[in-house]
Amino acid sequence: MILGIDQGSSHTRAVLFSDHGQKGNPHPRKITGLAPLSISYPKPGYVEHDPKALLKSTFTAIRRALQKSDKKKIVAIGIATQRSALLLWDSKTGEPLSPVLSWQDRRTADTLRQWGSPIIQERTGLPLTPYYSATKLSRLLDIVGRKRKHLAAGTVNTFLIWHLTQGKSHVTDPTHAQRMLLYNIHTGQWDPELLRHFKIPEAVLPEVLPNQADFGEAIIDGYRIPITASIGDQQSSLIGLGGLHSGAANINYGTGGFFLIHTGTQAISLPGLLTSIACATCADINKTTYLIEGTVNTVGSLFTWLKQIGVLKSDAEIDAACRRSKESVFFLPALAGLAAPHWKSDARGVISGLTGATKREDIIRGAVEGIGFRMNDIYQGVPQVLKQHIKKIIATGGGANMASLIQFQADLFGKTIAVARDPESTVRGAAFLAGAYAGVTDKTQFHFSPIQKEITPQMKPNERARRILQWKGTLD
Repeated sequence: MILGIDQGSSHTRAVLFSDHGQKGNPHPRKITGLAPLSISYPKPGYVEHDPKALLKSTFTAIRRALQKSDKKKIVAIGIATQRSALLLWDSKTGEPLSPVLSWQDRRTADTLRQWGSPIIQERTGLPLTPYYSATKLSRLLDIVGRKRKHLAAGTVNTFLIWHLTQGKSHVTDPTHAQRMLLYNIHTGQWDPELLRHFKIPEAVLPEVLPNQADFGEAIIDGYRIPITASIGDQQSSLIGLGGLHSGAANINYGTGGFFLIHTGTQAISLPGLLTSIACATCADINKTTYLIEGTVNTVGSLFTWLKQIGVLKSDAEIDAACRRSKESVFFLPALAGLAAPHWKSDARGVISGLTGATKREDIIRGAVEGIGFRMNDIYQGVPQVLKQHIKKIIATGGGANMASLIQFQADLFGKTIAVARDPESTVRGAAFLAGAYAGVTDKTQFHFSPIQKEITPQMKPNERARRILQWKGTLD
């Protein structure tokens, strides 16, 4: 058995998979544990988790998954986590010294001008924004005191591994290290010049290991289980879909939205988009592979907000509301600023096209279409030659269950979108990597997330062009 852990913004999921299941069986045997995680907004732009609540959520999910299992049969653990969330803790006691600053947190947005440097994107593949960790880490070090002893820093995966191994391992992997804006994707190391630039001492940072490696032994209720994989949640989702190869693409509609295109061993740079590490020496590829990636900051969180203000009662009514809608409303979903390809962290949400005839369902439909338009902003930044390189686009996450969203997305792309049936592609990807390193899974036999259906474009080209032109007016 292999234990996969997916620690996200709203919950932690732990799933116990068999090594690969019998060939031809579409569902490997699995046992799932789920535990919620709250998120707080103490000030405008501040988005946090309680570190102890995050640990409790993780261990609760793990224990729920393991409660009816034979722990002696678990041979490996794979961990996938939200990539840019950051915190400090005491390396001697494990006591948190800061909140977990979410990837959505924008508290350092007003300081970006002082940190600007052309080497940042050149070496990390990412632009300077408050969503990534370096500026927030520098501020946290100022707050707790740079001369304080026993300081440890890291993203959520590092914090979890530290606690799972009872302080034995202070480690991370390239998909998380890159998100700190301190890791050189070309040399595969913490970059000395970037460390000096952001005033970060390397001593507080974790050791960077490949995504499949010996990350230490987790100690869970007295049982010792090796942790053999650590990977960012979005990369793990793509792997869980079987996207180990160049040309695979995934749109993941979660709290935020992510569009990933696997470009193989070639690191491609495109204006406004990210050059991300897909996986470092994963499976049987003894090289680092890369992604082109775009981020939409507000997806699931947009519908959460609509429920909070009373426009939406539950997600279950979204598709019906879209079918009833008669009036076109344009909704810019920028509750946490605009990410790719615009990168305007100070942008705010906008609803335009309101009239006296506008109804609640029109605003709901506008929100759904706004997410589709934002994903299309990313897709339009991909050159035609690379679009032709994409073999299949697979939609995952909670938003993939919204028929109205996926149909509109296919219409804007003018391209068929496949919908995965498995809500656990992220945790499945982490489990596959862990099992492969432990020598018990094989990609020719492992059951990756199956496809539920394919959605084909219905919108005519002239209507598509008209709607996109109207959307650009909203952006302006």
